[in-house]
Amino acid sequence: MRSPFRTGTAILGLCLLISPVYAFQVTLDSGAGTLTIVDNDLNDLNPSQDEIDFSQTVGGVLFADGRVTQSFYPIDRQVRIGTRTQGSDGVFKNLDAAPQTFIVTVNTDAFSPPGPPLGWAIFSSGLADDTTTPTQSAVEIPMNDVALSVDYGSVLLGTLGVPITPAVAPANQPVSFDEVLRGVAPAGDAAQMRLTWFLSPGPNDEIRLPDPTEDADGKIVASVFNAEDRCAVRMNKRASRLAKLAGMDDAKCVRDASSSGGDATACVDDQETPRTTAAEERLFGDFGLFCTIPPAFATNVGTCCEGGANDGDTCAGAPDCPGGDCTAGACISGASEDAAAAVAHDLFGSTVSVGSGGTGACQWKVLHAAANVHEIRWRSLARCKQQKMPSLTTEADFVATCLGPPQPAYANIAGKETVLASRVQGLCLDRGITPLSTVFPGACAGEGDADYASCLGRRVACRFCIGAVVADDIAAPLDCDLLDDGASNGSCP
Repeated sequence: MRSPFRTGTAILGLCLLISPVYAFQVTLDSGAGTLTIVDNDLNDLNPSQDEIDFSQTVGGVLFADGRVTQSFYPIDRQVRIGTRTQGSDGVFKNLDAAPQTFIVTVNTDAFSPPGPPLGWAIFSSGLADDTTTPTQSAVEIPMNDVALSVDYGSVLLGTLGVPITPAVAPANQPVSFDEVLRGVAPAGDAAQMRLTWFLSPGPNDEIRLPDPTEDADGKIVASVFNAEDRCAVRMNKRASRLAKLAGMDDAKCVRDASSSGGDATACVDDQETPRTTAAEERLFGDFGLFCTIPPAFATNVGTCCEGGANDGDTCAGAPDCPGGDCTAGACISGASEDAAAAVAHDLFGSTVSVGSGGTGACQWKVLHAAANVHEIRWRSLARCKQQKMPSLTTEADFVATCLGPPQPAYANIAGKETVLASRVQGLCLDRGITPLSTVFPGACAGEGDADYASCLGRRVACRFCIGAVVADDIAAPLDCDLLDDGASNGSCP
């Protein structure tokens, strides 16, 4: 039997008849019997709202043990099939000695539409195995299709097929699978989701969905979201991660140099470390996946040079980037990395000169704390986008809501600034390392020891703001000089 979603428009039309409004429910169809479980009815083993647990044998041939969850976030609406017990697997098993075809259908509650352009994704991962005793046979599940439709089946968005056949499933060995299908319906919207999983296990074959805390991650997941909002949020999450890693690398440069003292400038200025390079690659990959329809604001969708003499500069093509590449997303990554490096140089000046012993420890730990303040500001921006983007209609709205000034704290900025002040006091001043202007001869060298931590906090705010302007290509008024200390006094160039 082939999946009805893959047999042509005539059958598809019959299968996608508009259904009456459903409550959140899962239907287990074994071909020999059907069981529908509605959230918190007598068959639901889980009293929690938005979670349905089951352990059922249907029609004598389908054993199903798992959990279905619906989650409606500001950006994403998601439905998931997985395990119901931590440390165990969700199981969908053919108990018969003959091949069978099963259909698992999940209808969500209605939800507020995310608005066009409608992005969507289907994930399918788990293990397939044969449980024939005493000797296992080859796994054969020629149909393992997950279809996502919206508005009670009236609109099919896509079908992810991950068939498992003997050619890739030798006897006595479980077979892992992990696939994803994504798409965007530019003019689409949705107010409800239907996930339909068609599987045709051979005799005694089963699909297991392992607990994510175990070695393998098992899940059948479908989600819909506003594609523009998802791009804006994902890029800032990647930027905050890159800011964190770049700051950690800079602190490590100073820590390593502190063993005997020395010049760490070249190390701090090196933005091509293994972990920042890997983080950049993930950012570029996500840009290609999630930003196919560029947001109208809150994301720099232009191209910049990645590597080479013009690293971070805007570009129109390869000739603009000798020794590097003109890359979509590099304006975002470059802004984040440049801001992290600027924080280090605001402490040390143009040359990162590191002392040994207690002086070196003071220097690298204060830099590490300052880098954490920088990262938390990026993270706060990302969280604001995640919560507020659906309600923002203009760039001016975005700036006022997520950047201020002052920057609203969607993460614990004040807490990280308190840690920075305690590092300055406890690891430097209390240990007789003073005046601080000789240890950190950078932008705050004119400040007294008592005001030094506050000055560092303002410099971090300034560097974050300048980086965010580039990363989000902000044209609306944003006064970074006002954001860093609440006054227009030339403190943030």
